[in-house]
Amino acid sequence: MADEDEEVEQKQTLVTPVQERFISAADVPDQWGLNMLIYGDPGAGKTTLAASAQDSKFGKDVFFMDVEGGTRSIADRKDITVFRPEKWSDIGEAYDYLVTETHKFKTIVVDSITDTQEMGLSKLVVDSGRGRPSQDEYVMSNSLIKSFVGDLVNLSKTLGWNVIFNAKVREFAQEGGGIIARPALTDKAVEGVVGLVDVVAYLSVDGDGNRKLNLRPHGIYTAKVRQPKTGPQLPALIEDPDLGQLLDIMKS
Repeated sequence: MADEDEEVEQKQTLVTPVQERFISAADVPDQWGLNMLIYGDPGAGKTTLAASAQDSKFGKDVFFMDVEGGTRSIADRKDITVFRPEKWSDIGEAYDYLVTETHKFKTIVVDSITDTQEMGLSKLVVDSGRGRPSQDEYVMSNSLIKSFVGDLVNLSKTLGWNVIFNAKVREFAQEGGGIIARPALTDKAVEGVVGLVDVVAYLSVDGDGNRKLNLRPHGIYTAKVRQPKTGPQLPALIEDPDLGQLLDIMKS
């Protein structure tokens, strides 16, 4: 009987190779930077907001992937590097540069992820030879953009970079009246991208021209903040937002 008890005890204390990698959630390295999706109407200030990361020691220097061609609003920022991809392969070359070359960038901005998905879809249509997208191209486009976003988010977690995805907004009429605002991506891409990033924020402008960054979900828009309950907290609403301000809060 004693031998049987000893054998059971040995089995209970046996640690498998995978168990040797288990750690407490509190011990997970917290080195990653801010990874965030910002969406809103044209002219709401998404580009200037993303560029303001340059004004924080935790954000500079900023690399702007200008897929939309909308960096005119930050033409006064000589301290920000801009790259304008013309086709999907250019985006891949920029990504390869970022992960293989030595550089000073701490913040990567993709402006906009809406145009990035459209650029990828255009490539898939050309490759298919059909002349217009079919269901197959849309499915592949969803996978392509989710993979792209996932790769950049992983760099945020492993290298501590900030990764900011700007998106256009798509509005839907609600039953019974009213409008719902969502990031302008295909439905499946929205699900995937929103699940990948830590922060989703809706940038709005009121009738007086005041900008508001909404960080908590609401009936009319999607938003979220993935953060522990203790420590520095991002607020639910930031008026006249500044990305440097967000980075300072997170890193304080």
